[in-house]
Amino acid sequence: MRLYKYFYGGPFSNFWIQPFTIDGVEFNCNEQYFMWSKAKFFKDEETAELILKEVLPEKQKALGRKVKNYDDSKWNEVREYYMYKGLQAKFSYEQNPTLYNSIIRACMEFELLVEASPTDKIWGIGFNSYDAPGNEDKWGLNLLGKQLTKLGLEFIAEQAED
Repeated sequence: MRLYKYFYGGPFSNFWIQPFTIDGVEFNCNEQYFMWSKAKFFKDEETAELILKEVLPEKQKALGRKVKNYDDSKWNEVREYYMYKGLQAKFSYEQNPTLYNSIIRACMEFELLVEASPTDKIWGIGFNSYDAPGNEDKWGLNLLGKQLTKLGLEFIAEQAED
């Protein structure tokens, strides 16, 4: 039996407000970075600026859905790269030591972090944490949970090297 760490909201969520900086640009949450990256990838500078000015993750996400020249197949090729890059900064020891320690603890205790979003079958599993057990064969992709798990295991391996 696998041990899952279910989350929906909280510090593992992209909507969790926790400032971090990438390449000199400050973001208030990973959703802002992710949507800004989408706009920049498709060369929509206007929407990228609006996303940077917006403080609410829900509105950042809504702006990200309006990116001009968006191509789902092209974004699908790079979306996990941008998600991982944002998570690396958000959870880095240098920028957020409390989050760094929380992801390491979670990945030492559980085999897989799972976003128990009942409405998201791409970044989450499409089930809440109560209905998820026993339905693993019907889960969505859990891309956020997988990227978080990958990052936590990378941090653990780096600590072992030191």
